[in-house]
Amino acid sequence: LSLENYDASLVQYKRAIELDENFSESYNNLGVTYLSIEDYGSAIDAFEKALANEFYANPERAHNNMGWVYYKQESYEMALKSYKKALKYAPRFFPPRYNIALIYFDESEYNKAISKFKGIVRDFPKHTFSRLKLGISYMKLGKKELADRKSVV
Repeated sequence: LSLENYDASLVQYKRAIELDENFSESYNNLGVTYLSIEDYGSAIDAFEKALANEFYANPERAHNNMGWVYYKQESYEMALKSYKKALKYAPRFFPPRYNIALIYFDESEYNKAISKFKGIVRDFPKHTFSRLKLGISYMKLGKKELADRKSVV
């Protein structure tokens, strides 16, 4: 998208918030837009406003998105906390599960990454990136046979 499209999105989400400041999804979407243009402070602020509404129907989305902000800033501990909060609301929600595994992979904690990617591959067998990262994790640990067998199955 062009910057103009993001600007238009920001205007529309802010207008939606003016019309109903209790509609948390508008804050969440505003945060996603800020995240997309790398305005991380504004993104966090918008996600926190979404989560401030105790009646927000999908808090796992805002927690996951907040985690992605922290991930992009390489604040992995904060990202993990956000992803784990998301999973408290929706234990089978795919994005935070994958993002947790990705952090472990990026931090070279391959045994933890393997554990997480195996669960994802079990529950979402068609997710090819999880299979790929699972295989690479096995390779990084020198377990080529498991990499071949587990990531392709």
